[in-house]
Amino acid sequence: MVIKTSDMKASFFILTLSLLSRYADAQIDDYFRQRGVMLLAQCAHPTNTFRNGAYQTEDGYVIVDIYYQEGVHTRLKIYRGDACFTGVAVLSDDDIFPPFRFLGSILKTLLQQYEDSEQRDELARQLESILRKRLEEWSGADWSLLIINLDYFSF
Repeated sequence: MVIKTSDMKASFFILTLSLLSRYADAQIDDYFRQRGVMLLAQCAHPTNTFRNGAYQTEDGYVIVDIYYQEGVHTRLKIYRGDACFTGVAVLSDDDIFPPFRFLGSILKTLLQQYEDSEQRDELARQLESILRKRLEEWSGADWSLLIINLDYFSF
């Protein structure tokens, strides 16, 4: 049997992609187990007390269940891209106050304090360019997405 060099290269490439994918999945598992669930809990309901949480990784997303001592249960879907988390969806929540709203309100208030700042304007331009959305339009979920991406890359 003769094995062509091009067949070996293709096989090696597929094996490498498979190993990288498994590494990425393992890293995401480690992140959510060690920090991600708790950080999302703080972003979703910062005034509630985190009790515990669970997560399940799937192709293209992570399901996160968060339980608070106040008896609140929040279920989120975190979408994954090739290099970062790309979206947050609330699947269910039984708190009176919607998830991420408090975070969004606080951050909008803080940004308004620095309206005339050149640094704020430059940061705003960069973030708006990356996320293709004006900062004034950002929701608390958008801010939490930025927060978990920054935290994940520092993990």
